[in-house]
Amino acid sequence: MVSSTNERRVARGADGGTSTVPSVRNGRSPKGNRAALVSRSTRRRRWLASGLTAPLIFLGAGCSSAAPIPGNAQVDEIHLGWPGDPRTSMAVDWHTDSSALSNVAIKIDGHWRRIRGDRPSPVPVGSGAYHEALISGLRPATTYLYAVSGSDGFSPVHSFSTAPDGPASFRFDAFADQGACIYNHAACRVIAGIAADRPAFVLGAGDLSYTNEHGPATTDRWLNDVAAYTAQAPLMPTVGNHEFPAGDPTGKYPDPISNYKGRFALPNANDEDYYSFDYADTHIIALPEIYVKLGQGSRFRTWLQADLAAARTNPRIHWIVAFSHRPFYSTGQRHGPYIPFERDELPLLERYHVDLVISGHEHNYERSLPLQGGKVVSRDLRKYVQGRGTIFVVTGGGGANIYSDFGPLAPWDAVRAVRHEHVQMEVRGRTLSVVTISDFGKKIDAFTIGGL
Repeated sequence: MVSSTNERRVARGADGGTSTVPSVRNGRSPKGNRAALVSRSTRRRRWLASGLTAPLIFLGAGCSSAAPIPGNAQVDEIHLGWPGDPRTSMAVDWHTDSSALSNVAIKIDGHWRRIRGDRPSPVPVGSGAYHEALISGLRPATTYLYAVSGSDGFSPVHSFSTAPDGPASFRFDAFADQGACIYNHAACRVIAGIAADRPAFVLGAGDLSYTNEHGPATTDRWLNDVAAYTAQAPLMPTVGNHEFPAGDPTGKYPDPISNYKGRFALPNANDEDYYSFDYADTHIIALPEIYVKLGQGSRFRTWLQADLAAARTNPRIHWIVAFSHRPFYSTGQRHGPYIPFERDELPLLERYHVDLVISGHEHNYERSLPLQGGKVVSRDLRKYVQGRGTIFVVTGGGGANIYSDFGPLAPWDAVRAVRHEHVQMEVRGRTLSVVTISDFGKKIDAFTIGGL
């Protein structure tokens, strides 16, 4: 359901105190303050495809805020995303027990403004109501306080930060193959480790909640598990085979993952099947699952080549990181490497000198030496020179049952481990540091990519 602009209610006022529940009072908006809400709709696709931020809705003077309507709705599953420019926008998604009006209160320049949540499209499968608010017109490298309301009042106050407008030091994490804590106890330890890292954002390399095994309700459980960090750090996922209604797709679906798409706010130019975004001087590419046509002449192949070429010629971009669910290189015996990826995507990733590729699918950890054309470029286990090969990481230890059946060591193998884990990446100038951390906080692997 798409709300018209005239139906949107936007209110603002002065901060009424230090309580964790925002107190929004009548007041005048400081000149020049602005925020915007755009529902997930055709309009959203137009402004994302054009590369622009959402049209801004000015907060006019004299707008008044309405007090939260009493009720028994509970707010949960709060998570952030970036369908637009990470420097100037943020999306907030959440769930309530009832379909009552729900909104986001955000503090801008000392004043609380209230922005209405709209119904996502497609609508997720589950009980209660799902909401999404897209906020634009924010300042780069700025931390904002926000809270989400149900009919019974507000959630605790959370915070998020917009991306810097240029090079900066930052940390981001990645995981794959996780599932809800109720089924996979190690998942809670991995989630806690990611939360402790305080990343700027998190990449989910597929098989997030195992919807096909436990039903759509398990996605609700999992989103509440990962809320330990998703209320502060955007979660940017790609699709895994267990996001499908019945596991691996055996036929053609008109849209096999509508429940997944309805729950995340992602760049929509390619119907959220694959996308990219920039954070500081790093370009991130989310690669698709196998229901998307990948080969020569495909829409995806054309998009990927154009995206990589633009990133490599952009003077603002220094690093390129890609992530997928199925691995390009793996000695795992359950699945191994996905050959169509090697044939259809790998030549482009190598041509444009992608620095790091992260995958899952095999439930273990494995990292390659830097490779170019399938050949090892360096046998050093810890330090690598940027531009001399691509490093491939399988981080399939996000919480689901571990696979312990590696095959023989490959000539390109650097590290293998049968452990639950996540990967932490840190950009500091011309150095990208990568550390893999077990679910008990132990370092499994560490390496750097940098200059000579």
